[in-house]
This record gives sequence, C-alpha cells and structure tokens, in this order.
Amino acid sequence: MLKALIVTHAIDAGTTVTEGETLKMYRGNHDLVAISEHARMPLSVDEKELLARMSTFVLWGGRYPVGMSKEKTDQDRVAISDDWQRISLFVGRVDKELRGMSWQLRHE
Repeated sequence: MLKALIVTHAIDAGTTVTEGETLKMYRGNHDLVAISEHARMPLSVDEKELLARMSTFVLWGGRYPVGMSKEKTDQDRVAISDDWQRISLFVGRVDKELRGMSWQLRHE
C-alpha cells in the first residue's frame, strides 16, 4: 500500500513510474520506514518502531534464512503481541490516504 501511495503521488505529479512494463521504484526494497518517508506518510515514533520491526520480520521470515553478515544475523526478529492490531491501524491510515488521492484516476 505504501508503494501504491508513492505511485499515486508520482502520477499526480505527472512523473513516469514505469520503465517499459516494469515499475521502476523500490524493487526489492523491504525497508518500510524508508518507503513510508518516500510515500510522504508521516509516522509516529510507535509506527516507526513497528515498521522497522516488520521490515526485519519480513526479511527473515519471508526471504532469507541466514544473514549475509554477522550484523544482519544478529538483528532482532521479534514481533510484539499487539503488532497485528498496530498493523491494522496503520494500514487503515494508509488506505484513508490513498482513498483521498487521485479521485480522477479512479473514476476514468
């Protein structure tokens, strides 16, 4: 959803978002805090902490079993018991932001 927000901002600004048939931004990037900043989505301290934790979780839980360096392997891979509730609230905020943008694009 954050990447969709970036694309929506780019389209609203008249910026090209593809190279041929491929989306050109943030391929393979799982840093949700950086993506949120690029999407111009202001984050609370709690949201930054959540997204940093989820970035690490996605990287390890869904992508790589072992780090390429000792530092990467030593990263915490912990989810907190109320993370799903926090994620749901954040996704709701992003959804509200997306729904408020590009009315014309959605209705052409």
